[in-house]
Amino acid sequence: MTSKEETMPGAPVTYDNTPAPPYTQPQVQTTMIIRDTQPMPNNNMIFACVVLWLCPASLICGLVAFICSMRVKSLYDGGDYEGAVAAANQAKIWSIVGLVLGVIDIVISVVIVFIMVVVVAGTVGAAVSLADDLNDLNNFNYDFNNYQVSFFGSNFFG
Repeated sequence: MTSKEETMPGAPVTYDNTPAPPYTQPQVQTTMIIRDTQPMPNNNMIFACVVLWLCPASLICGLVAFICSMRVKSLYDGGDYEGAVAAANQAKIWSIVGLVLGVIDIVISVVIVFIMVVVVAGTVGAAVSLADDLNDLNNFNYDFNNYQVSFFGSNFFG
């Protein structure tokens, strides 16, 4: 039959009576990779996050530590155990450097604030002392009639 006969109205229709092949379950292939490797090293992610969030003076160190700690899992999953250990050590070192810089920043800030408080307290004390002196001057009776001013042995006003 040609395609022209199939589309013509009233043309006889023929069916193929061959049986369909039996349905078979598709075969699923599972591949199990067994590696004789060591466990994933500690990525120091918590330490890096603490330094990143709590030490603003060492923000760059915390960011580098965070990135190094994120690389640990991808390197380990890729089979590079030595690279994962190196990235974990870098994350730990950057976190320690950031923490030390953060502590130094806090100590310097506390010292500066303490010095400012001492200076302000000294200024307030001097102002109170000056106010007391001015109060004493207001209560002082001046007597310029018997007052003599001398410069280099010569007397003025007298």
